[in-house]
Amino acid sequence: MSDILIKNGTVVDGTGANAFTADVRVRDGVIVEVGPNLATGDERMFDASNCYVCPGFIEAIPIMMAPCGGSPTSTRCPAMARRR
Repeated sequence: MSDILIKNGTVVDGTGANAFTADVRVRDGVIVEVGPNLATGDERMFDASNCYVCPGFIEAIPIMMAPCGGSPTSTRCPAMARRR
């Protein structure tokens, strides 16, 4: 797994704190550093300006859709059934 540095993102950390601009460094698939203006190294770098970065979050879509049978148009999804 390659090392990654995500620069200039709007970080949402899931604690309820306000979002903040920072960089996120990942080594061997593990978040090792979050902070402003991290020094660049030999890792792959991505510019996340104007993007949200949510370090440590899992992909939420499948989990949010689980009560709906995996599809927002499922007849088992109460929220969608009310909208029909």
